[in-house]
Amino acid sequence: MRRRNIFPKWKPNIFTRIMMVFIVLILPLYAFSLQVNISIQNKIRMEEMEFSRAKVRFYLSGLDNDMQEISRIQSELFSDSDLHQLVSLSVKEGSYDYYQCINRLRGKITELKNCSTFVDGDCVYIPSIRTKISDTILSELSGGEFAEASEMARSQTLPFFRRGDSYYILIGSTESGGAGAARDGGFVISVKISVEKVRNILHELTDAYAAAMLVGGKNGLDVVPTDSAVAREIRDYVRLHAPATEAAELARLELPEGKYIVTYQRSGLLDSTLIVYEPEAALSKSLWENKILLAVMSALTLALVLAFSVWIRSLVVQPLTKLIRAFGNIGNGEFDVSIRYARQDEFGFLYGQFNEMFRRLRTLIQTVYEQKLCVKEAELKQLQYQINPHFLYNCILIVNNLIKMEDYDCAQKLTLHLGKYYQYITKNVTADVPLRKEYDHMLDYVGIQSIRFSNRVSARIGALPERFRELMVPKLILQPIVENAFQYGLKNKAKGGVLSVLAAEDPEFLRIIIEDNGDELTDGKLSAIRAAIASRGTPGDSSALANVNTRIRIKFGETSGLFASRGESGGLRVEVRLKTGPSAQPGEPQSRLSERKEELPDVQPADRG
Repeated sequence: MRRRNIFPKWKPNIFTRIMMVFIVLILPLYAFSLQVNISIQNKIRMEEMEFSRAKVRFYLSGLDNDMQEISRIQSELFSDSDLHQLVSLSVKEGSYDYYQCINRLRGKITELKNCSTFVDGDCVYIPSIRTKISDTILSELSGGEFAEASEMARSQTLPFFRRGDSYYILIGSTESGGAGAARDGGFVISVKISVEKVRNILHELTDAYAAAMLVGGKNGLDVVPTDSAVAREIRDYVRLHAPATEAAELARLELPEGKYIVTYQRSGLLDSTLIVYEPEAALSKSLWENKILLAVMSALTLALVLAFSVWIRSLVVQPLTKLIRAFGNIGNGEFDVSIRYARQDEFGFLYGQFNEMFRRLRTLIQTVYEQKLCVKEAELKQLQYQINPHFLYNCILIVNNLIKMEDYDCAQKLTLHLGKYYQYITKNVTADVPLRKEYDHMLDYVGIQSIRFSNRVSARIGALPERFRELMVPKLILQPIVENAFQYGLKNKAKGGVLSVLAAEDPEFLRIIIEDNGDELTDGKLSAIRAAIASRGTPGDSSALANVNTRIRIKFGETSGLFASRGESGGLRVEVRLKTGPSAQPGEPQSRLSERKEELPDVQPADRG
């Protein structure tokens, strides 16, 4: 047994397909943009880190250069001849040469102070002349002051001597020329380093989020602007992981206070490590612009997808849904369907054509429906003729009277017309017949009625134009009009009754005019006849003229049909107008009525029935 699939296969509609195609097209672009943005962020991050390294290298190199310059000038001063002349008392104290040596020495001390912004003060201790010389003052040197300076010089281990929060670079001379305790023949050159200026330099390395510090070794610069828990933890980390080389290093530390990016570099000259650190989140702040751009791009992409979906739904899906719904309504038997659409686009044209098509379809359905009803009505009338014996009885009585009167010619004509008449109406009903057959049927009826009314009524029958003899027309459109003329116009005429049937043509219409000279046509009756014809003969209407009018209009169009008026003789004039147009069979249109007067025999039946 074949198992039926209980899960129906999903079939995406056109909107879903369009959206899928659009998403498939836009996703690679979005993925590419996302990848580019991520690459840019990584590049910016690397550039930020490389910039931090470069900044550390630059500032540390500046410190090294300044300290090297201080040491260089200090070494030059150590070998200065003026200094040694004063130390060795080669010039007499108080002499001109003495003061010249002092002035030159002060100029060199000033040069030493000005060689770096980090120099907070400098001086030379000369115990032999009991003098302390600086760039600004010349003062007497006490023994205790020199002893203190000598002790600092002797205790110094390069590069710095630290005393409290102050740092010094000292160099001294003894009799043996070595660095150590100075005797009466020695000297000490002292340079004080400004910690505050070093701290200011460190501030230049930082911003609102970053911080910097110098972590010194045993005798190195140790400047920590802020003594926070983070600074202490980072300082301990760097001291523990002090690099063996003087290359800038980068580390990522996870502290209880958060994640930090640490950049540091060691200076052998300063016996210190320059450290710059900042929160990782702060480092990423420079990426916020790209992140915001990514967020905006994502939002715009989503908005674009939504806008496109709404646009596609409004432009394509909704019009198609409306059209499908309209076809569904037609399938359900609803014929009052019309689509309204304001935009002048392809769907506007499609809807317009749909409305026009359905209007024509509705008209065609109505026309076919009415035509069938009219045919049924004609069939019914034929059956009524068949089953109504009154006309037949009258005709038989007339034949009987003619035979009694020995008017065999009229009797023969009457029976011949009567046979053709009933042969025509009793045949299987077809929708259309050639006009000549309908014309001949009318002539048979006129022949019967002319014999019946004898000398009271005469008939004038025009010839049917040759080129319209095979024109297909609805069955029984002429005889009912002629019957109406006899029944209501000529029946009560004592004498002088005239029935005329004339055929005329023009470039557009074939006109068959049926007119009588009856005396009983009032304006009210004429208005009633026109009203019946103007109603277009509702199917099932008992009026013969209305029925004929409807069937002609269905066949030949709205400009065709029956047109009633009062004739020149005062009777009813009915024009049968058939639209032929340019497509009619070739032939020269007649400019005047073609007439054939048919003289009917004067019959004097005993019974006119």
